[in-house]
Amino acid sequence: MKLIKYAFFFYTLFIGNNINAQSGQSSFKSVKLVGVPKPMAPANLILSDLIFSDVKGNENNALDANETAVLSFDIENNGKGDAYRIKIFIQDSSNVKGVSFNSEVLIGNLAPGNKTNVVIPIKGTTDLVTSNTNFLIRVTEGNNFDPDPVAISFATKEYKKSIITIADAAFSSEDEAKITTGKIVRLTLLIQNQGEGDAKNLTVEFVNPTDVFASNDNKFQFSELKSNESKLIKYDFFANTKYKAIDIPIQVKVSENFNKVVLSETKSIGIEQNLAIVKKVNVLDVKDEKRVIVPVSLISDVDKDIPIAKSKFKNRYALIIGNEDYSTFQTGLAKEVNVDFAKNDAKIFKEYSQRTLGIPAENINLLINATYGAMMQAIDRINKLVKNSEGDLEIFFYYAGHGLPDEETKESYLIPVDISGANVKSAVKLQDVYKSFSEYESLGVTVFIDACFSGGARNQQMVNARGVKVVPRADYLQGNIVSFTASSSNQSSNAYVDKKHGLFTYFVLKALQDSKGDLSYKDLWESIKKKVSFESIRVNNKEQDPQINIGEKAKNSWEKSKFVY
Repeated sequence: MKLIKYAFFFYTLFIGNNINAQSGQSSFKSVKLVGVPKPMAPANLILSDLIFSDVKGNENNALDANETAVLSFDIENNGKGDAYRIKIFIQDSSNVKGVSFNSEVLIGNLAPGNKTNVVIPIKGTTDLVTSNTNFLIRVTEGNNFDPDPVAISFATKEYKKSIITIADAAFSSEDEAKITTGKIVRLTLLIQNQGEGDAKNLTVEFVNPTDVFASNDNKFQFSELKSNESKLIKYDFFANTKYKAIDIPIQVKVSENFNKVVLSETKSIGIEQNLAIVKKVNVLDVKDEKRVIVPVSLISDVDKDIPIAKSKFKNRYALIIGNEDYSTFQTGLAKEVNVDFAKNDAKIFKEYSQRTLGIPAENINLLINATYGAMMQAIDRINKLVKNSEGDLEIFFYYAGHGLPDEETKESYLIPVDISGANVKSAVKLQDVYKSFSEYESLGVTVFIDACFSGGARNQQMVNARGVKVVPRADYLQGNIVSFTASSSNQSSNAYVDKKHGLFTYFVLKALQDSKGDLSYKDLWESIKKKVSFESIRVNNKEQDPQINIGEKAKNSWEKSKFVY
């Protein structure tokens, strides 16, 4: 009896210590010795149909981190005798880190003509590295009727992390007014997974300061956010009248796998701050093996990251007009006649005027959907300011909206929202605007007109009965004035829908943004002339060529004049 006990002890010691268990693998099992019957006839074991499968995982025919796959194969006894105490030994000769499996499996006995299917789970741990395995599978039989070993190789892939980011954020409201207490404000977020791994069980939570309340749910949950996928989240909130801080900070917390916080950022909006115009975004799940991360945004690129001037120019004044909504002021007018994005054009031009061109806020007059009376009063005010400045003012004028020519005189008119296109002579004559601004001496007048004067429009012409567009008469400019206009002759001034701006305005703003305002009038002209003409064909399949008109007193100096000096 003692000899049998000692034999069992040494066998167990051999199994535990002389067969190398790989890193990440389960250790060998100790199997109690039992008697093996002598064979009455030879067994003949055959291994077949060896398969690696991850159909319950990522289904990419590779072992991924945190995935369980299987090795499966059949063992058949084609001999005339029984096969006893069949064991399977598995070894990864490449020693790939992070692969976990049982290196020894006891099958038992197999009678002649019988077959059994063997399934061996293989798990990739978090530590798995990207490599290739080389598995050797040996089968032993108690009477040494061992089949030939078989080998299989499969790829392993390391853990791919998800990287959750707030790709963009914007505050807005239905009326796009300034934020005040007691008004519902919307914080729109684009949550994007910029990592190569998919995120599971995401929770996005909004945390408010005291006296600020959610008007709907403050938690949003997603079961999955794939690599490069984005989710659009709209969170509404409001502050009560006790809220006295100058801004409202909203904390955004993103948790993965129910409780692991992966992101915490605060987005703030100032009381009385202008709210943004948020464009519609179609968020697509981009499936790409290379996982190319495509940044997404809620607003146009020129609506954010607006450069800030190093100094203020107290002698600069700006009149900015954005006429978009004509249908509200004129009965029977279809909404298609409205000028898309003119309001946003004017608002963002105001931001560039203040931040980039250094015009003090109190020197900027912004008119949205201006009537004839409002436009004439604002133009007259500029005229009087120049008159009483002793030539020490610099004027900027921006207009986005409808323009029309008089069919008889072919003179160009700016159309207030309360003036019909059929009554063009009651509108604001562009030549009169030029004369008013240059009547008295000034440091200079710069004009931007994002309108056409041929009867065309961004959406639809105002006078539908007009069969052909009228070619407007070229204006003769006196004074120290430079005018940039969006299109020429009988062309339309088109929108850049993806950017939520007029095409001309977008490239004016883009030039100011890229240069931080440090560019000459010649630089701006060459930039917009080239880009507007090219992009109009590419984006809208229509020709649109900007024009420049230079006053007599500016012809020798305009090229070197700079926006920031």
